Amino acid sequence: MRDGTLERVPATFRPADSQVVLGISRATLYRWAQVGHITLYRRGAMTFARTAEVVHFITGEGPIGGPERGRKKS
Repeated sequence: MRDGTLERVPATFRPADSQVVLGISRATLYRWAQVGHITLYRRGAMTFARTAEVVHFITGEGPIGGPERGRKKS
């Protein structure tokens, strides 16, 4: 990700790996999910985030697939 490509970045990642994958803290990831900017997914006892969804939020491209989350209607 740091070299501008997504070729070596996994499609999903665990919050504990967010620092290595995207350079953001686990707390930041959970905070963004809590306010609705991104969605965290659960599979059994494991939690995952979609890399593309988080990257789209970070870059300002908006959410992927579905209604706009985390934005107030005016």
